[in-house]
Formats: sequence, C-alpha cells, structure tokens
Amino acid sequence: MKYLKAFLIIFIINMLIGSLFYLLFPDYRTYLIKEDSLIENLSAISYLSTFFLSSIFLFKGTQHKKPLILIAFLGLLGCLDEISFGERLFKLNMPRINGVKLDSAHDFVSIGQKEITKLANNDPNYLFLLLGIGGIVLATVTFRYKKQLKQALSNVYYEPPFILGFLFILLLCLALLIDLGLVDYYALRAIEELFEMNAALALFFCSFSLQKQRPCKQ
Repeated sequence: MKYLKAFLIIFIINMLIGSLFYLLFPDYRTYLIKEDSLIENLSAISYLSTFFLSSIFLFKGTQHKKPLILIAFLGLLGCLDEISFGERLFKLNMPRINGVKLDSAHDFVSIGQKEITKLANNDPNYLFLLLGIGGIVLATVTFRYKKQLKQALSNVYYEPPFILGFLFILLLCLALLIDLGLVDYYALRAIEELFEMNAALALFFCSFSLQKQRPCKQ
C-alpha cells in the first residue's frame, strides 16, 4: 500500500507544480508542452526505468512473471512512444496512414478517430450496426465468463498493483482523449503531458508494488 500512497502524493505534487508553473511562468510553458523537452523526457526516463526494473525483477525470480512481462513491455513501448520511435534522434522518415504520421502508439487512435468520423458522416447506419455488434459481443463474453471475471476481480481489485495499473490506464485514456483535439484549449496540452508523465510513474510504482505483492488467492 505504501507504493500506492507514494504515487498519489507524487501525482498531486506533480499536478500542482505543473499547474503553477504554467500559470506563473508563461514564457517557459514550452518545457511542459514541447516535444523532447522536460516533461516528455521525464516520461521517457520513467518508462525506461520501468522496463529495466521489471526486467531485473523477472531475472531475480518472482511469482508474478506474466504481469511483470506485460509491464516491462509497456515500459519499453512507452519509452519508444515518447521519443517518437527515434524519428528525431535518427532522422527517420516515419510512414503515414490516411495522412497521419505513425511516430507514436497513440497515432493509431487518431487513425481510428478519422475512420469512425468518416464512417459516421458517410454511412451512419453501418456505424450503428458495428456498435451494436460490438455491444452484443461484449455482453455475450461478459455473461459467458462472469464467474471467472468476478472471481479474478474479487482477488485483486483491492490490491495496490491493480489500483496502480488502473490509474495508469485511466491517465493514459485521459491523455489520449485530450490528444484527439475535441476541445481546442492550449492549456490542455500541458495537462496531457502531465497525465502522460504521471501514467509512466504509475506503471513504475506498479512494478515495485507487484514485486512485493503476495500471490493472489486461489
């Protein structure tokens, strides 16, 4: 539980400092927003640290190998995403799909948004049909495996690694939502970067917390 408390304290401090910095030092807001600047570099370092930390825990031996493998993969992917997969470092020419340059993982969300918007404008009936099929599939799977899902959640939902993992996903989703540009407000760009940095920290603490976590009840 101490890792969860530590993250929550750091998260609050980060958001307060970032907000005050944005408000009090308008000439230096690029440190919060600009690519390859302070916040983005801190995010990349946090993700890379998570990758190495999880890898060390795996080599040392653990009862939570699968979650740590996932966290290590996400740490590496997050680091590569923050540095645009080396595009600027190595002067690469990244591919484009439907006018969207693929230099980060969240660009696939942008592509999906464009396709959904195009489908909604051109063939709204097909969009409703796809949404309906997706809802039916989700409901069927949930009903089919409801006992297994209930048992799994009852074993882990109150545990710090699960909460930290949930916060990681939540912060990333909020950052992705801002990145879609549905609301054009400059300050949101700073909030997006702060959310991404704190998501990386949540994953880092999740790795620590998972290493100390007892095995889930059977």
